[in-house]
Amino acid sequence: MPYEGTEQRSVVLTLVSGVTRKPAIGIRIREELRAFEEHHRIQIDCYSDDQEECEKLADKVEQAIMDRLDELESLYDIHDIKKVVDIDTAPADPMLRESRILMDFDFYTHRAVT
Repeated sequence: MPYEGTEQRSVVLTLVSGVTRKPAIGIRIREELRAFEEHHRIQIDCYSDDQEECEKLADKVEQAIMDRLDELESLYDIHDIKKVVDIDTAPADPMLRESRILMDFDFYTHRAVT
């Protein structure tokens, strides 16, 4: 199935990669906390059966992320979010009315040293 089990209009998030920068004892986040800085990339796939609707859906997803940058940083310790990939993909079968937009975002967060 072209949507790999998802609904025809859907958004799928996938963690693509994560790398820990390993200083010897972590970096100081607060006086009482040391942590490793972890860099991640997530892939967000937007699917729709119409290209224009797929573009609108992808725009809404990206805007929701950009509107909440402060909240992501202060509440969830997610920093420096950047879109690094934005691709419209063609359907595997030209007879299908499938549209897919793929976006990758890089960011970093912290994992406490225990």
